[in-house]
Amino acid sequence: MILNSKNVFRLSAGLLAIAAIFLCISYVTPGTGFRGTQQGSGQYSLISELDGEKHFFQGPVYFEMAQQHSGVDEQPVFKLHFINAEVKSGNGFGFLIPLEKNQEEINADRYSVVKESGVPGSKQETVFGYADVLSEGSALYFTETGSISISRVEAQEVVGEMNMWLKSANGSRMRVRGSFTAIPLKQTASF
Repeated sequence: MILNSKNVFRLSAGLLAIAAIFLCISYVTPGTGFRGTQQGSGQYSLISELDGEKHFFQGPVYFEMAQQHSGVDEQPVFKLHFINAEVKSGNGFGFLIPLEKNQEEINADRYSVVKESGVPGSKQETVFGYADVLSEGSALYFTETGSISISRVEAQEVVGEMNMWLKSANGSRMRVRGSFTAIPLKQTASF
């Protein structure tokens, strides 16, 4: 078979189209979408699921180290403040992660909610959090199960993901999952 310029052109165009399709597919990975969403520094992207409805939240997120005063012991606490940018009244999410007594910063690790075991003081070593993100007059939600995974810790940035279940006093459960890139809370801000 002799290839003339017309056949060479068709073959080249076909190979070019196949290469373009291959390159496009190679940039698409399974499971991308929300989990693969990259937010900027100081931002979060979370989905809450409540009563079969999903709500998407984005906004600023801050971290700080604080001392928890419990009797005579001072236990450091890592705090995350997720601000609901759409609501001006300060609604959002907040999480506290107790650390070891002499720990000065949080480590890259997985921190879980530990169910109360009936042992006094058992809640001191567990992630505690709340959600106040719904409409006026709605109930507050508090952590029930789940975890926060910190993947990177730097002086000016803490990166992680969460998958938490929260429960209100009336028994409603809400799932909150997503990712964050927190920046330090400035001393002038208050919550």
